Amino acid sequence: MFILLYCQGIAGFAQLSERIDTYVAPLVKNQDFSGVILVARGDSVLHLKGYGYANREWDIPNTQKTVFHLASLTKQFTAAALLVAEQMELLALRDPISRYIPDYPQGGDITIKQLLSHRSGITDYNELPGYEDYALRQNTLKEIVDWFKEEPLQFEPGTRFSYANSNFVLAAYILEVAADQPYMAFVREHLFIPLGMEQTGYFSYTDIIPYRATGYDPAPAGLMRSPYYNTSLKLGSGSMCASAPDLYAWDRALYTNEILTEASKQKLFTDYGNEYGLGWGVYERDSTGTFVSHDGKSPGFFAYFKRYMAREETTIILLSNINSGLLNSMKGDLTDLVFGRSVETPENYRIQPTPEHLSDYVGTYDFPPSFYFELIEGEDGLYFKWMDTPFLQYLTPIGEDRFLMRSRFDYLTFQRNDAGVVTGVSYQQAGGATDCTKRMN
Repeated sequence: MFILLYCQGIAGFAQLSERIDTYVAPLVKNQDFSGVILVARGDSVLHLKGYGYANREWDIPNTQKTVFHLASLTKQFTAAALLVAEQMELLALRDPISRYIPDYPQGGDITIKQLLSHRSGITDYNELPGYEDYALRQNTLKEIVDWFKEEPLQFEPGTRFSYANSNFVLAAYILEVAADQPYMAFVREHLFIPLGMEQTGYFSYTDIIPYRATGYDPAPAGLMRSPYYNTSLKLGSGSMCASAPDLYAWDRALYTNEILTEASKQKLFTDYGNEYGLGWGVYERDSTGTFVSHDGKSPGFFAYFKRYMAREETTIILLSNINSGLLNSMKGDLTDLVFGRSVETPENYRIQPTPEHLSDYVGTYDFPPSFYFELIEGEDGLYFKWMDTPFLQYLTPIGEDRFLMRSRFDYLTFQRNDAGVVTGVSYQQAGGATDCTKRMN
């Protein structure tokens, strides 16, 4: 069953909180969401509330003070920091990266602006062998750049768009070189301290961070704590944490010239191709109007930040400490609720007993055109591992030869030959299904 919700436009925001609560309740109950939701219009906060638990071991609830890993929302702060550095005449976005890293291959052909708009052609290091090793150790920006810099470019810089975390790690390193200051020290001094963003900073697993949420991933018993990885691997691209009110303070600052000049903000929110500006997605395809947004995903966390700058300055912030793929649809549903459109909550899926013969599914599967994943049998079920990444995602059984990866809300339907041997799987994502062949020994 689903619940149909409707509200009479954003002007009737007195009822908005109640409708958001009604929509969220079954998601919290199914352990597909816990976190904080903030909705604002201009200087007025229409809804700010925590749901579920920041820490389940101690039954500590999420509140407006709770701090979440932002993952790729970090990119907007890196882009803004580079623009501040440009305002200070420490660098220029048109500069080739060879000006700051002389030995970078083809560095004379790649500009800082192309890094920040994902148009450099540099390979995403998430897909490189060795990622698992770097994810478990302390890294400097130089060490990470030295790891991937010899990889061949995917295309001529400036000719195409390809989202790559490597771009923002490299941009952060250039900032360090140009400013002669550590990346986080520069961002803190020039962005967070002036705006009083005391709950925004580096998401370190070893630092004591007040009000920090614990991250959780789907598991056989419902949830498990997300695995450790060293966020120094994500400096500049996915390393920061914040509370929802701090992100709202950043939102309000972007309507002033306190941090960025009008010229800098124009650069930040210009679509340079593929609906992407500098660390922000820039969109004109929403029926409500033009907006900028970005999301971030990491083990145990999901973050989303959306700004309708020309629609009465409406802002939607969604932070979760459950890494559920359901949040991909939830962020759109929240927009519909805010602007008075009908919303259907997802139907409940039926969890089935764990199949007796999980070994039937274990193995390596080729994902066209050139990727692969592994399915691994654990003590409590079947797990998915993408290429060389260290993260295991639990697969929930929902039918005969059918599983749901709740971390992404992707569906896997296995195929057998006449002898009953698993030979492949149909991997269904939001964009469609992909047939993947199992490698046979």
